[in-house]
Amino acid sequence: MGLQQILERLAVTFYVVTFMSGIWGWFMVPLFLFNIWTIVPYVIYLGLTWFGPLKDAHKDITWRTPFRWLPVWNYAASFYPAKLHRTEELDPDKNYIFAAHPHGIFCSSLFLAFSTESLGFSKIFPGLSVHFLTLPGHFKNPFVRDWILLHGMLDTSRATCQRIVGKGSGRCIAMAVGGARESLFVEPGTMNIILDRRMGFVRLAVETGASLVPVICFGENDLFDAEVVGADTFMGRFQKWGLKNVGITSPNFSWLGPHRVPVNVVCGAPIKVEKFAGDIATAEGAALVAKTHATYKQALLDLYQANKDKYHKNRKEELKIIA
Repeated sequence: MGLQQILERLAVTFYVVTFMSGIWGWFMVPLFLFNIWTIVPYVIYLGLTWFGPLKDAHKDITWRTPFRWLPVWNYAASFYPAKLHRTEELDPDKNYIFAAHPHGIFCSSLFLAFSTESLGFSKIFPGLSVHFLTLPGHFKNPFVRDWILLHGMLDTSRATCQRIVGKGSGRCIAMAVGGARESLFVEPGTMNIILDRRMGFVRLAVETGASLVPVICFGENDLFDAEVVGADTFMGRFQKWGLKNVGITSPNFSWLGPHRVPVNVVCGAPIKVEKFAGDIATAEGAALVAKTHATYKQALLDLYQANKDKYHKNRKEELKIIA
């Protein structure tokens, strides 16, 4: 194994470790609070970020994002290798919602595509700025919040989403529509996604007039050996408890990864959405959301069909909407 391969392996391992910081980051708190040299500055830091002027930083789109250009992500991208593809050019005078599938175990391809420049987002989509969204709870995690903020990541709250794509131009958000629940259905060679239950991103598009861009991450589910466990098993009950109580879960997968598998993030043609001026909660608003959701669903299936033989050659089964 040459130096390049070693650096690539270290880069993807580093990503997995930082992704897991959402858990282990909390265990660092006592180390700072019970150390005489760190307790005072640490308490000040917690005060500023939990209760002070920085507590809503995860809703602020004006943060600088220098970590998007960290060299480590170039090594991570070349490990698989990972590539970002566009179907059509996007008008920088409009706003967009990149709705992506599948979540995978660690959202590896989505992070590289939308939280770093390792796949060349700003060159492929000139004039657009994008924020990859994650759960609000991650921004309570000391130091982890700063790490992801400097990559341009913001929270998934409705207010934050509307603040980004509800005004201005050239603004985009990217999200894993299926969320953590989708990670429980990851198996190599498959693409089981959760879509029918997910209406929020479509409702946001109808409220703001932002165009929807379907995104498929081919290869994401092949990065780790994983299998679905039964809901009535101990592991299945533990996964359900995690989702219900803390919003995160633990997929059943092997830590001997990620594998060196080609990853292709394919962005489909934008779906134009007319802004609904009325009350979205009315029957008329609900009908428009349902209609737009159906249009998006068909566009996603068409995108898969157009690219499966090129990027999903070793599939065991076709894309399947399971919920």
